[in-house]
Amino acid sequence: MQENRTNPLVIGCVIAFGFIVIAVALLLGIFIYGIKSGALASIEALPADKIPQRQLNDISTIISLRPNEKILYFYSSAMTVSGDGNLFTNERVVSYTVEEGQHQVFSADYGEIQSVTLHRSDSWIEDSTLEVLLNDGTTIVLWVSPENDKDVDFHAKLQEQMESHHVLQKDGLSR
Repeated sequence: MQENRTNPLVIGCVIAFGFIVIAVALLLGIFIYGIKSGALASIEALPADKIPQRQLNDISTIISLRPNEKILYFYSSAMTVSGDGNLFTNERVVSYTVEEGQHQVFSADYGEIQSVTLHRSDSWIEDSTLEVLLNDGTTIVLWVSPENDKDVDFHAKLQEQMESHHVLQKDGLSR
């Protein structure tokens, strides 16, 4: 009579595979929770109504929001918003990074901006850039993920904001 025995190597491989699947599922769950809770930055640019309050508070502290200034769009290529950020508000564009443990904030009011050019990334792994050319000839570069074409949305909304602000300036109005 022949005994039906399962090879111990097969059993070991099945168990190892099971542990790997559980570990990946757990890490994915933690990552999704981190994004939803605001502990981790989103992988795409977000309009104001999609930015978690926790992140809005952190960003506001980093860039020192002015009275009545509101963040309209935001993207961070870091794991958390404290690592770096690229955004525009109802008053200006802002890019910040961390250099030697200190936040370096670069910003320009809409009246200082001559043009904004989108350079789309051909790769999902690299961010697109928006080159903000200032009236004095210097530039500020904003990095924006091409994920779900949010870089195009970011650029379009920034253009709308600039056009609106420049029209108000020409009419002698301010925002």
